Amino acid sequence: MSKNNKVANGLYLIGVFVMIAGFLGGLILGDTEIEGLYGSYSEFTWSIFIGSTISGILSGAIFIGLSEIIDLLQETVSNSKVENQNDNVS
Repeated sequence: MSKNNKVANGLYLIGVFVMIAGFLGGLILGDTEIEGLYGSYSEFTWSIFIGSTISGILSGAIFIGLSEIIDLLQETVSNSKVENQNDNVS
Protein backbone atom coordinates (compact mmCIF):
# COMPACT_ATOMS: atom_id res chain seq x y z
CA MET A 1 0.00 0.00 0.00
CA SER A 2 1.45 3.28 -1.11
CA LYS A 3 1.29 6.30 1.13
CA ASN A 4 1.23 8.73 -1.80
CA ASN A 5 -2.31 8.21 -3.06
CA LYS A 6 -5.09 9.14 -0.64
CA VAL A 7 -7.82 7.50 -2.72
CA ALA A 8 -6.00 4.15 -2.74
CA ASN A 9 -5.44 4.37 1.00
CA GLY A 10 -9.09 5.25 1.60
CA LEU A 11 -10.34 2.35 -0.50
CA TYR A 12 -7.98 -0.02 1.31
CA LEU A 13 -9.27 1.10 4.70
CA ILE A 14 -12.88 0.83 3.51
CA GLY A 15 -12.17 -2.72 2.31
CA VAL A 16 -10.73 -3.75 5.67
CA PHE A 17 -13.67 -2.12 7.46
CA VAL A 18 -16.19 -3.94 5.23
CA MET A 19 -14.50 -7.28 5.93
CA ILE A 20 -14.59 -6.72 9.68
CA ALA A 21 -18.18 -5.45 9.53
CA GLY A 22 -19.25 -8.50 7.51
CA PHE A 23 -17.77 -10.85 10.10
CA LEU A 24 -19.24 -8.99 13.07
CA GLY A 25 -22.57 -8.62 11.31
CA GLY A 26 -22.62 -12.36 10.70
CA LEU A 27 -22.01 -12.99 14.38
CA ILE A 28 -24.81 -10.63 15.39
CA LEU A 29 -27.34 -11.76 12.78
CA GLY A 30 -26.50 -15.44 13.24
CA ASP A 31 -27.63 -15.40 16.85
CA THR A 32 -31.40 -15.72 16.44
CA GLU A 33 -34.07 -16.04 19.09
CA ILE A 34 -36.64 -18.74 18.54
CA GLU A 35 -39.95 -18.68 20.36
CA GLY A 36 -41.39 -22.02 21.25
CA LEU A 37 -44.36 -23.33 23.15
CA TYR A 38 -42.60 -23.17 26.52
CA GLY A 39 -40.67 -19.96 26.02
CA SER A 40 -37.91 -18.66 23.83
CA TYR A 41 -34.33 -19.73 23.37
CA SER A 42 -31.34 -18.47 21.43
CA GLU A 43 -29.84 -20.46 18.60
CA PHE A 44 -26.89 -19.75 16.29
CA THR A 45 -27.74 -20.01 12.59
CA TRP A 46 -24.58 -20.94 10.71
CA SER A 47 -26.00 -20.27 7.25
CA ILE A 48 -26.64 -16.61 8.06
CA PHE A 49 -23.18 -16.26 9.61
CA ILE A 50 -21.36 -17.89 6.68
CA GLY A 51 -23.37 -15.95 4.08
CA SER A 52 -22.75 -12.62 5.77
CA THR A 53 -19.06 -13.34 6.35
CA ILE A 54 -18.43 -14.47 2.77
CA SER A 55 -20.25 -11.45 1.32
CA GLY A 56 -18.26 -9.14 3.61
CA ILE A 57 -14.96 -10.74 2.61
CA LEU A 58 -15.78 -10.57 -1.11
CA SER A 59 -16.97 -6.96 -0.92
CA GLY A 60 -13.89 -5.96 1.07
CA ALA A 61 -11.64 -7.78 -1.38
CA ILE A 62 -13.16 -5.77 -4.24
CA PHE A 63 -12.37 -2.51 -2.45
CA ILE A 64 -8.82 -3.67 -1.67
CA GLY A 65 -8.37 -4.78 -5.29
CA LEU A 66 -9.52 -1.39 -6.54
CA SER A 67 -7.06 0.31 -4.20
CA GLU A 68 -4.24 -1.87 -5.58
CA ILE A 69 -5.23 -0.99 -9.15
CA ILE A 70 -5.17 2.72 -8.33
CA ASP A 71 -1.82 2.27 -6.56
CA LEU A 72 -0.32 0.50 -9.60
CA LEU A 73 -1.65 3.18 -11.95
CA GLN A 74 -0.15 5.87 -9.72
CA GLU A 75 3.18 4.05 -9.78
CA THR A 76 3.04 3.82 -13.58
CA VAL A 77 2.30 7.54 -13.90
CA SER A 78 5.11 8.41 -11.48
CA ASN A 79 7.58 6.21 -13.39
CA SER A 80 6.59 7.73 -16.73
CA LYS A 81 7.06 11.25 -15.34
CA VAL A 82 10.56 10.33 -14.14
CA GLU A 83 11.39 8.85 -17.55
CA ASN A 84 10.10 11.98 -19.31
CA GLN A 85 12.21 14.19 -17.07
CA ASN A 86 15.28 12.05 -17.77
CA ASP A 87 14.63 12.26 -21.51
CA ASN A 88 14.32 16.04 -21.35
CA VAL A 89 17.59 16.37 -19.41
CA SER A 90 19.64 14.24 -21.83
